[in-house]
Amino acid sequence: MEISVIIPAYNEEKYIDKCISSLLEQDYKDYEVIVIDDGSTDDTVKIIKKFPKVILKKQNHKGPGEARNLGAKIAKGKILVFVDADMRFPKNYLTRLTKPIIMREAWGTIHSGEKIANGDKYIAVCWGPVIPLDKDGKGLIFRAITKEKFFEFGGFDSKEGYADDQSIMKKSGVKSTATDAFCYHYNPDTFKDVFVQSKWIGSSYRFSFLDISILNILGAFLCYLLFYPLIILNAFNCMIREKKISYFFIYIPFGFVKYNGRFFGMLRRIFYGKRIK
Repeated sequence: MEISVIIPAYNEEKYIDKCISSLLEQDYKDYEVIVIDDGSTDDTVKIIKKFPKVILKKQNHKGPGEARNLGAKIAKGKILVFVDADMRFPKNYLTRLTKPIIMREAWGTIHSGEKIANGDKYIAVCWGPVIPLDKDGKGLIFRAITKEKFFEFGGFDSKEGYADDQSIMKKSGVKSTATDAFCYHYNPDTFKDVFVQSKWIGSSYRFSFLDISILNILGAFLCYLLFYPLIILNAFNCMIREKKISYFFIYIPFGFVKYNGRFFGMLRRIFYGKRIK
C-alpha cells in the first residue's frame, strides 16, 4: 500500500458523502481511505457505512488531531494524506499531491489552492477562499507526509486545537512543499455554522500574560474592540474581491457573527481551557 488517506469526521453528515465519493474516484490506484469518526451524534457514521471500501474507526470526541493520529497508527501506506471531511477532490488530486514525495524531492507537501465548493451561498463567499500557502509559496500544514517523518516528529499536537494541523511544521521547523494539486472546500454557509466554527477558532488562540487571569480577560476584550473596525475593513475587501457593492452590506452581519464567535471561543479558552471542536 503506497498511500493512506485519513479523514477526521465530527458531525459531518452534510459533506462526508461528497468527500468520500471524490476520493474513491481518484486516478491513483494503490491507496486506502480511512475515516476516524470523532464521536459524531448525527448521521455521519451511517453515511460512511454506505462505502464498503472505506475503513471506519471510532473514538470518543477528542478533536481532529487525535483522530488523525489514530488514523496514522492503523494506516498501511508509506505516505499519509490528511484531508478534511468538508472537502471534495478532482480525480488527479492524490497523484499531484504526492508526486514530489514519490519522486523523493520532498517528504511533505500541500495543495496550492482551495476553491469554494459552495460559492452559490452568500455566507460561504463572505468566509472567503482558504489560502494554503504563505508569502514564500510554502505551506504551514502538511496534506501529505511520509509515515516515517510523521512519527519522527510525534504526529499532531491536539492541544493546538483548530491549528493542530500546523504542529508538524512547528516541531520540525520545516514548511511543506507546494504542488499543483487543488481541492474544493465547503465553507460555513449558515450563521450558526459560522458562529460554531469561529468559536472553535477563537478557543485555539493562546492567552498567557504572566499567568494572570485578569490580564487574559482584558486582552480578550481589547481584541473584541478591535474586531469592529476589522469587520468594516474586511467588508470592503470582500466587496473588492467579489466586485459587487452588495457584499459590503452582506459582510457586516456575517462579520458580526464571525467575530463574536471568536470572542466567545477566546473566553471559553480563558475560563475552561477547552479547545476541542
